[in-house]
Amino acid sequence: LMSQGAQAARCFDEAVAKAVNFLGDADTGQQQAVWSGHAGTVYGLEFLARGSRLLSAGRDGVVRLWDVGTRQVIRGYGPVGDSVYGVASSSQAGLVAAASRDGTVWLWDAETGADRGKLRGHRQRCFGLAFSPDGSLLASASEDQTVRVWECESRREHRRFDHPGRVNAVRFCGPQQVVTVGGDTVLRCWSLVAPGMVRNLAGHRGAVWAIAGGNDRPLLTVSADGTVRRWDATGDPQPRLAVGAAVKATAASADARLLAVGTFTGVVQIWDGASGRLVAQRQVSDRAINGVAWHPQRLELLVAGADGMADRFRLQQ
Repeated sequence: LMSQGAQAARCFDEAVAKAVNFLGDADTGQQQAVWSGHAGTVYGLEFLARGSRLLSAGRDGVVRLWDVGTRQVIRGYGPVGDSVYGVASSSQAGLVAAASRDGTVWLWDAETGADRGKLRGHRQRCFGLAFSPDGSLLASASEDQTVRVWECESRREHRRFDHPGRVNAVRFCGPQQVVTVGGDTVLRCWSLVAPGMVRNLAGHRGAVWAIAGGNDRPLLTVSADGTVRRWDATGDPQPRLAVGAAVKATAASADARLLAVGTFTGVVQIWDGASGRLVAQRQVSDRAINGVAWHPQRLELLVAGADGMADRFRLQQ
C-alpha cells in the first residue's frame, strides 16, 4: 500500500472506507487503515462472518470482497453496469446480494462469485437489502415506493408492501416481520404471515434514512430531522439523540453499547446507547457519510463516503 499522503493525493476523487479502531473502553480512537479501490462514491459496507472479510459497493457498479487483515481485494462481484446502492450477504443462503440503480437485485455465490441470478420487479432505484435470519428470504427497498420480499431458493416474489413514497431501508425483525423507513417520516412494521397488517409508528419530522437494531435489540432510526429515535415494544419513540445535522447512516456495535451515526455534513458521532451520551465526534469529510459498519467482534468502525480523503485522527471521550 502507498503511504497515507500519497494515497490521499491519488484517491482524492475516489471512494475510501476508513477503519477507526476504538481502544479499550472507547476512550480513544485512531484511524488504522484506509481502503481504496472503488472508482467513485462508496454506498454500502458489510462485515462478513467473524469480521475477517468485508463487502463494499458503490457508484462504479462493482461489489468488492476484501481481506480485512491485508486490505486486499479477494474478488469482485459484477460489474452490474450501474451504481450499487446497497449490499447484503447471508452465510445461511450462501449468497451476496446487490441493489442496483435500475432496480435489479443481483445475486452471486458468496464463495465462488458465480452468478446466481437476478431479481426483477422494481421499476426504479433499489436502495436497501436485508436477508431473513435463516437466509430463506431477501427483502429489497426501492424508490418505486415498494418493498419486495423474495424467496431465495425459487427467486420468486413472496410479498410486496406498497408505501406512499420512496423506501430507503428495510430490516427483518425475526423471521416473520420486516420494518421499513423512507421519505414520509414513518417507521412501518409489516407482517409476512398476515400481509394486510401494518403498524405505522410516527415520531420523526423528516425523511428517515436508516435502521439499526432489530430482532432481540431495540430498533433505532435516523432521520433528516437530525435525530436518532429508539423504539421499544410498545412502539412509542423513546428520548431522542439530537445529532445536530441531518443523519444518513447508522450502525450499532456488536454488544449494542455504542451507536455510530454519519451525517450529510460529513460528521461521524459515537453515542453511548444506554446513557444517551455523546462519546466522540469527528469531521471525517466535507461530504455525506453514506455508510458505517461495526466489526462483529471488535470495537472497530468502518466509515464510507465519497470524499477520498485519508485523514488520521484520534477520538477523545
